[in-house]
Amino acid sequence: MERAAISLQLDFGQVLNVSLSSEAELQLLTAAACRFADAKAEAEVLGRTYHMGTKPTPGLDYDDRLWMRITGHSVDTLYKYLALPVRDGGLRHKRLGNKYLVTEEDILEFLGSRRKLAA
Repeated sequence: MERAAISLQLDFGQVLNVSLSSEAELQLLTAAACRFADAKAEAEVLGRTYHMGTKPTPGLDYDDRLWMRITGHSVDTLYKYLALPVRDGGLRHKRLGNKYLVTEEDILEFLGSRRKLAA
């Protein structure tokens, strides 16, 4: 019986070869690796931040302007949502000086509450 094997490339470039005792172990390790990759990608997306500026931040792989992320609302309407308390339907945010920073998680929470109010 041929043993299953898996090769893992580590972050620092080293390759780790692992011999497994069964095909089931290979499937289990593969499923775990897929779940880890999915969780890492989701954490990256939820960690995104957005601002009310007119120009996107260079070097990002997404447009970080809030009004581009939440389409269907004007800039003036978004400022009104930023001014409202969260309990009254406002958009959760952090304010640093005169800049508003909103996370993807805050946007999903806001859009979820918008959908509940519309229903």
